[in-house]
Amino acid sequence: MTTMTDLDLTPLTGRIAAEVGAPLDLLLTDESAQAALRDALVEHQVLVLRGAAPSPEQQIALAEVFGTPEPPQP
Repeated sequence: MTTMTDLDLTPLTGRIAAEVGAPLDLLLTDESAQAALRDALVEHQVLVLRGAAPSPEQQIALAEVFGTPEPPQP
């Protein structure tokens, strides 16, 4: 089971935000990593995946970790 510690979280400020050091592939494929990512968002409110360069498909998959993405608005 992946925990928030396994995500290699580094707090960025004294109040909110953390950098996620876990690889994007892990975040997109491992259900326990996804649960830990959701928990990290609740705790830190802002998550930064520095250096990640997700494809459009990966961006959608990452958004789906947190729920159903809304379609673009005109």
